[in-house]
Amino acid sequence: MFEKQLPPSGTSLYQLTIAVSSNTPRVHIRDANLITATAAQNLPANTWTHLFVTVQQASALKLYVNGALDATTNFATTENTDNTNALQIGAGNSGNFGGIIDEVSIWNRSLSANEIKNIYLRGAYRLNLSARTLNALSNANIRTVGGLARKKEKDILEIEGLGGKGLT
Repeated sequence: MFEKQLPPSGTSLYQLTIAVSSNTPRVHIRDANLITATAAQNLPANTWTHLFVTVQQASALKLYVNGALDATTNFATTENTDNTNALQIGAGNSGNFGGIIDEVSIWNRSLSANEIKNIYLRGAYRLNLSARTLNALSNANIRTVGGLARKKEKDILEIEGLGGKGLT
């Protein structure tokens, strides 16, 4: 899903991938060793899933799935991970991502578990919709603007608890 490489070798410095055979998310960073955190759960096909990664320098690599901590790998390194190589989103040595990537954010610090959960939960909530509309969208597993925008009008109107008034 994203990758940055070490110059000049082309070896991945860090990457977030989804294992094709099992739909299992995992994140890698590299110093002298390869450090990996692999989710305990496989992702359901054709379902929006929120993935979040934090790296605390010389401490921990954490992978969150749908706002909840799913995998942690502790490590100790002092190696600098900065370089001028491009960050690739949707492509890299591991191949192209075969899905939709929505609302990419890169932070200059590690966010707390509470901040990550709030980002996951706010998805559709920042649209300033009514509580009834938000509940209906949430029950239909629609939590982002992109998730809503990909729906056809007739499909939106068929969502239980959501009528034409909910979107006007």
